[in-house]
Amino acid sequence: MGDYDGARHYAFSGKGDISNINTKIDLLISQEEKENNRDNNNKNSFKKNSQKSPQQTVLMLLNDYAGTAVNESHLEWAKGDEHACLFLWLSLYKDYTRDDDIASDILDRKERMPRRRERRDEKYDNTEMLNRPDLPVSTPDNATQCYLASIYLLDLILISMEDKNKEMAYIRDDYLRMKEGINTTFSWLSDADTEMLAFTWKQIKEHRRLLSGFGNARFHPAIQKYAIPVLFELWNAGRDEKELFLSRLRKRYANTKHRKKVADKAPVNIRISQSAKKTLVKIEKRLNRNRADVIEYLIEKTWAELNQKN
Repeated sequence: MGDYDGARHYAFSGKGDISNINTKIDLLISQEEKENNRDNNNKNSFKKNSQKSPQQTVLMLLNDYAGTAVNESHLEWAKGDEHACLFLWLSLYKDYTRDDDIASDILDRKERMPRRRERRDEKYDNTEMLNRPDLPVSTPDNATQCYLASIYLLDLILISMEDKNKEMAYIRDDYLRMKEGINTTFSWLSDADTEMLAFTWKQIKEHRRLLSGFGNARFHPAIQKYAIPVLFELWNAGRDEKELFLSRLRKRYANTKHRKKVADKAPVNIRISQSAKKTLVKIEKRLNRNRADVIEYLIEKTWAELNQKN
């Protein structure tokens, strides 16, 4: 009805008032009725073609939806857990949506979770797949939006409610099985700043297969930190291939972080006595700092003391 932005905001707010949205619907219908009356010489096109009033039609649709809506009690495990919300949304997006591009869709199909892929391939039907370009919600920017977008996808998927309940159970079991890896494998990203997070995301994005199950999906920068470990676990690759990629990524991350840290520092090549070196090592351990930081700390401390004396 020409109010897409408002509808999207309401769908993602998670706390909209039903009476307010119903009032908005009634207002839009009333405006539509007035326009139809004016255009048809005061003949109401709604009443001409249907015995039901617009309000009755809307209520009927709402009742139909209530009978087929997903029971959120099956998704309690995801609420309040950023990684769980991302895992739920990405699992559904990967397995039940497709791109327009046939070549991309074939690659996506190969990259779906093996268990669900085998189950779906028995009766594979493209009509069951949601068309990604047609989805009004494809780029959530926080965990709550990922959760709500998941419910949106579940409501649209053309399978029985029994199959939807089974799918939610499968995804929950997958998450619980992978949860430890999701929480620990990328723990070194916990203190990443915006620049280092962007660097890590670039490595993920440029990998030839890691995102191939998601077509041309865009990931909002605000959820990339949570999406990275989930995408890694959802990646349909062997353990050796995953470990190799992770090892290289960590090394690149550490090197880049080090270069960033020393970008404005100058090298100092000196030789000191063995006793001084031993003392330096003790200070490193006592302060829990690396050698460069300790030397810099001692220089600044000594300089400050000299200035106080002068």
